[in-house]
Amino acid sequence: MINDLDETLKQLLIGKVPLDPVEVDISFDMPDREWSASVVKPTVNLYLYDIHENLELRSNEWMIERSQGIATRKKPPVRVDLSYLITVWTSDTADQHRLLGSFWPPYSAIRSCQKTCFRGHSRRRAGRCAPLLLRRTES
Repeated sequence: MINDLDETLKQLLIGKVPLDPVEVDISFDMPDREWSASVVKPTVNLYLYDIHENLELRSNEWMIERSQGIATRKKPPVRVDLSYLITVWTSDTADQHRLLGSFWPPYSAIRSCQKTCFRGHSRRRAGRCAPLLLRRTES
């Protein structure tokens, strides 16, 4: 499921920022020394650094699904928050700032993702899941 979210984020960057994947790599790696030494072209890196259950969205109510006259009770899904550190990597600091700055107008416009922007298994579940919400973390 996390791979599907990664692909969703990648497609949002390509479609909404927009980033040209021929000119800018999009990566989901831990930005350590070995990784940074391998960067050869401008790169946007989204590093997943925190995963925890969202207790505010937790529900104790069973879900009822009906199909062909049969009702089935299911436990509600676990809701989680995933936090990504977004960094940009270029050979020039000014280029890094321009690339990172290109995120803010689309970020302000996106804020949430509709079912059509989800990828993989997430797309099938998007109607039953909380929407993808994007927000800055204040430090």
